[in-house]
Amino acid sequence: MKVLLRFAFVSLLLFSTGCSTYRTVSSIGPGSPRVYSGVRLDYHTIRQNQFSLSRFEVEPPGYPWIDLPFSFMLDTLLVPLTIGSALAEKL
Repeated sequence: MKVLLRFAFVSLLLFSTGCSTYRTVSSIGPGSPRVYSGVRLDYHTIRQNQFSLSRFEVEPPGYPWIDLPFSFMLDTLLVPLTIGSALAEKL
């Protein structure tokens, strides 16, 4: 069990360096998407929507299909923080 937990932790660390959520949350600018931003970046990368990608101000991931489930998990964990950030910007 401990080996599995360590493997999961190391995998999370390795994938977080290329994770869309990590990229978008760490470089939030005024007017940039916040809530589920990693999933949205992956989605727009898959769809090749250049107009929407320009709103993020970060480099899109090289493998969005692989990153999508990891971004979804991390975005779900960060929902309370990103909603608070989005609401604070609107005020």
